[in-house]
Amino acid sequence: NDHMKASLDFGYRDSHYHDANEQLDGSFITRMDDRYRAIAKLIYSFREDADLTAKYTHTQNDSNLADKNYGRNQLQMSLSYLW
Repeated sequence: NDHMKASLDFGYRDSHYHDANEQLDGSFITRMDDRYRAIAKLIYSFREDADLTAKYTHTQNDSNLADKNYGRNQLQMSLSYLW
């Protein structure tokens, strides 16, 4: 409707690091990551000069180094008022 806007974004990043990471056994491995991200955003304009925004972000990082693998969920709410 006229008061609500929504968006959905997807992203991918392929990372290859130049510096090798030393492992516990003394060997070296060069880090490589695949990061996936999805963002859903909803903006509700309840007045001409005020918005309420909800944003959800999911990030998944897959790495060849076990301590660099992670998943993250983030929810952000904000209120904007223009004067």
